[in-house]
Amino acid sequence: MKISKKEKYLLGVLGTILVSVLYYQFIYTPQVEKLENLKAIKLEKETKYDEIIETIKILEQRKGKIKSLNQQIIDRANPLYPEIIQENLILEIDKLLTDSKLKGTISFSGITVGQVEALPSGVNSNLQTSFDSIVNEYNNNFKSESVESELVEANQEIKDSNGINEENIISESVSEGSTRGENSAIISSGDATTEQIKVSLNFNGTYTSLKDFIRLVNNNSRKIVITNISLSGKGEGEEVSGSMNLEFYAIPKLGDTDSEYYRWLLNNTYGKKYPFSSSAASGTTIEQLTTSHASYDFIMVSKPISSDLPTVMLGQANDTSNLSYVYADNSGTETVELVLTEESGRYYFKYKAGSNTYPLSYNGNGIEFKPLGDKIVLNILSTKRLNEEDLSGIALTITNNTKKEVEVIIENEDDNRPRISLASEGNNVKVTKK
Repeated sequence: MKISKKEKYLLGVLGTILVSVLYYQFIYTPQVEKLENLKAIKLEKETKYDEIIETIKILEQRKGKIKSLNQQIIDRANPLYPEIIQENLILEIDKLLTDSKLKGTISFSGITVGQVEALPSGVNSNLQTSFDSIVNEYNNNFKSESVESELVEANQEIKDSNGINEENIISESVSEGSTRGENSAIISSGDATTEQIKVSLNFNGTYTSLKDFIRLVNNNSRKIVITNISLSGKGEGEEVSGSMNLEFYAIPKLGDTDSEYYRWLLNNTYGKKYPFSSSAASGTTIEQLTTSHASYDFIMVSKPISSDLPTVMLGQANDTSNLSYVYADNSGTETVELVLTEESGRYYFKYKAGSNTYPLSYNGNGIEFKPLGDKIVLNILSTKRLNEEDLSGIALTITNNTKKEVEVIIENEDDNRPRISLASEGNNVKVTKK
C-alpha cells in the first residue's frame, strides 16, 4: 500500500502527539508529584530546623529561668521547717527562753497534717502532706514546670512580721488579724496541707523579758506563730506570768537545703568558718550569703554563671519571708534597675532584674519602706572572676528621687574585671568598695 506524503506527515504528527501524551502521563506527571512531595518535605525539614535553632538559642535562657524558679522555691519555703522534730523544737524554744531571760515549761500536742485554718484533731505518725509526692517526684528527677508553679504559688503567701512597734508588740502578737493574717497565712492554695504541731508554753518573768521573747519569735529564721497569749501581773512590779500557744509548720523541701536541721550533735560547730568558701554548707539565700546586713536597706548578690545560684539576686535586707527577692540568670551582663522615691515624707522603692520586678505591678512609686538611717544603703556582694570565660555581671542603674544620699557598698569586687557597673540618676549616689 502506497502512502502519500500527506499521510506520512499526519502519521508523524499523530505519533508525536501519542509520545507526548504517554510522556506526560507516565513520566512527567509522576516526576512533578515527586517534586512537590520533596518540596513539602523540604519545607517541613526547614521548619523543624528553624524550631531547633530557636530552641538552642533560648536554651541558656530556659536554664536560667529554671535556676531562678528553683531559687524562688527554696527562698519561699525557707521560713518553714522541713519536718517537725520535737527534739529540735525543744532546743529552739529553750534558746528563745534563755536569750530573753524568760522562764517557762512546755508541752506538745500531737503532730497533725492539714490546712492551716482548719486543723484536724487526728494523730497519725505516717501522715503525708500534699507536698510529699511533689518533692519526691522532684528529687527523682521527674520534675515538671507545673510542679514548680504549684510550689511557688503555694509558698507565695508566706508573710513577714518585721517592724513591730515595741509598745504594741503584745497586742499585735495576740491579735487574730495580725497573727493569722501575716504569720500563719502560710498556704492558701486549694487543698494544700502542712505538717504542724502546737506547743503550750507556761511562762513567768518580767514584762520586758516577755516582750523580748515575742520579738525573738517574730525575728526567728523559722516561722513560729503565736496564736494566743494570756498573762497576769504579780503585785505592782514588772513580774508577770501566763501562757501562750505556739504553732510550728513544716513542708518537705527540695534537695538538701535543710541538711543541717537533721544533724543531732549538740557539741558540734555548725555552719562554716569562712562564709565564702565552697563547702556544702554554703548559703542559699541572700541573707545567708551576706555577713552583717543589719545596717543595710537592700542587698544584692552577683554570682558567676557556673554557680548553682542565679547570677543576680536582689531584695530587701532582713526580709525573712524572702518575698521581696528578684532573680536573673545571665551568662553576660544583666540590666538591673533600682528606683527610690520620696513623696510627702514617705519613702518608696521598686526594682527589676531582667524580666523580674518587685512589686509585680511596676507602675507607680512601688513599696513603702523606712530607711534604717540618714542614708539609704545598698550592699552588693560581688564574686571574683573565675577565668576569662566568666562574663557574668550587673549593669546597675539607681534613680534617687529622695533627699537622702544613697550609699552603694560593694564587697569582694574583682579589681581587674569588675562585675558591677553603676549609673545613677537624680540626687546623690555614693559608691564605696570594700
